[in-house]
Amino acid sequence: MYDLYRIKPFRLLLWWIACSFFVFPLTIVAVAVIAIPSVAILHAVIPNYYQYSFLETLLTFLAVPVVGAIMGGCMAFLQRWLLRTKLYWAADKWTRWTVIGGAIGACVAIVGAMIVEEMSSYYYYMDEFFLYLMPVYLGVVSVFQVLALRHAVKQSWLWIIANIVAGIVFAGVLVGNQYSSSLYLAIMILSIVSLGLITGFTMLFLFEKKLLPMQADLGEFEELDTPTSVWDKAI
Repeated sequence: MYDLYRIKPFRLLLWWIACSFFVFPLTIVAVAVIAIPSVAILHAVIPNYYQYSFLETLLTFLAVPVVGAIMGGCMAFLQRWLLRTKLYWAADKWTRWTVIGGAIGACVAIVGAMIVEEMSSYYYYMDEFFLYLMPVYLGVVSVFQVLALRHAVKQSWLWIIANIVAGIVFAGVLVGNQYSSSLYLAIMILSIVSLGLITGFTMLFLFEKKLLPMQADLGEFEELDTPTSVWDKAI
């Protein structure tokens, strides 16, 4: 029974890194599945809608939280599968908070970029600046994920720090090697591996070292209003 629920660190890290790669193509497919029919319907209702600047601007602003929520949903789908199968946590409400965080995180990142653009003329010479939206996005998403994670581990705020650091490393690796076109694929792989390794190791550390104790099952004569641990729902 112990072996059945024993965490296997190396296997978890490999799976976490692999899922970090899958997030991006899964997000692209999900966005395409939603965007293509949506644009077709909009074009059927309002032909040549792109000629109306106000409508085009409105759709652009609406697309930001939608795309952010889709990316958050793809992250949540893969992460929750790992949390349930590799760390044996039910991860209740993980998807909900990740999707909400994804929508808000995308808005915060874009608004932040617009503010920087207005305040600094140097922005126009930084084609790679958009890469630094990743730590902002991941930071906001992780804040919402902690609302679920704090019920399972102590010091869940470490998950926020890990995501911000991972986002900075991801952007730093790509920006620092932007002129090495011949090694672009290897650099991209390295950046995603670093992203998955940092976040995966942090999650592993929290569940191995900071796990909250399980509560005993409620007895027949115990008070009915005693809170139930999330571990009562563990796989």
